[in-house]
Amino acid sequence: MFPLFGLLNGKLYTHAWSMYLAIFYFIVGVWYAGNSEDLMIGLYVIFASLVFFLGTVLYTRFMGKQMKAQESSD
Repeated sequence: MFPLFGLLNGKLYTHAWSMYLAIFYFIVGVWYAGNSEDLMIGLYVIFASLVFFLGTVLYTRFMGKQMKAQESSD
């Protein structure tokens, strides 16, 4: 996972760009789920990518609001 260092350090920019990586993982999961032999792997990848995407969206949204409120109070 390429952006792991930025994600663990809580960098907002890395979280925002990681959403695109989560979409890529979702597409890979759909690709695997299309094959009956790899259905469970595909469903796991789809679920994990949706959780990853939701986490990056929520973190980016709330931290962006918090940073904006901090800048306006200064």
